[in-house]
Amino acid sequence: MCRMIRNRDVILMSRVLGAMQDIRSVEEIRMKLQDRLWNITRHITGMPGGRGEPKGLDESFAAISEIEERYTQKIEALTRDLREAEDILRTLPESMQTFVVARYILALPDAEIQARLNIGRWRYEKLCERVEQAERMAEVDWPERFALKENFPENPRE
Repeated sequence: MCRMIRNRDVILMSRVLGAMQDIRSVEEIRMKLQDRLWNITRHITGMPGGRGEPKGLDESFAAISEIEERYTQKIEALTRDLREAEDILRTLPESMQTFVVARYILALPDAEIQARLNIGRWRYEKLCERVEQAERMAEVDWPERFALKENFPENPRE
């Protein structure tokens, strides 16, 4: 079943997990490059060879500096998305936060979300429709008539 989603915040929330994973992978690559630079500085004795082209150590520094700048810009963009998502979540009622995080950030199975919110399939579908058809998360008419069974773990795969 294909449903038209009007809520712009849903798109942002669905990008959060990917953004967190991207930041982590960028940081890992950055650390590897820094280790590589350290090793290069220990082993390379080449000097610039004239003709305006960097050689040896200068070439390595230039390449790593360029990569570092690109990664810094990417991390800044991803961090802005994460802050915006956090600000949106902070304004929502607790059960709606649980719903939004489970469905749009962690992408947990519908049955698990229903069990955690202690609701049936019909009610779950109505909540999905309310969230997805509002213009923004703040405009969702969210009923606070159900209790959470337990909080979601930090890592849902544990």
